[in-house]
Amino acid sequence: MQTFKPFDRFVCIGDSRSVDVGPLRVVATIHADHDSSPYDYNAEYREEWERGDWFYCGIVLSVYCDDVCLTDCAASLWGLEANYPDSDHSYLTECANELIDEAVREGQTILARLQSVAA
Repeated sequence: MQTFKPFDRFVCIGDSRSVDVGPLRVVATIHADHDSSPYDYNAEYREEWERGDWFYCGIVLSVYCDDVCLTDCAASLWGLEANYPDSDHSYLTECANELIDEAVREGQTILARLQSVAA
């Protein structure tokens, strides 16, 4: 199975990575998670979070075929820390890679449904 190349050491909302799996292109994009806060999970770097030095995000995987979006949310994981002090973001890439199989299955299901309707 293909894997995403690592996210950069500093990430922004909207940063993405893509990988081709057969006829499908899977895109992992960083989205803002406005529902998570260090008050829920982690008080260690709360002041830095309040200043906006780091944020919580979600990784959302979309699936395309021939540049047509089959689904804009085939799989996702939320409550992840982005730009957290001393982080290299390897866990963001790991999480995205763990979701590839789920996203590909969803994309294949949608593609098969579309092909059966077109036949």
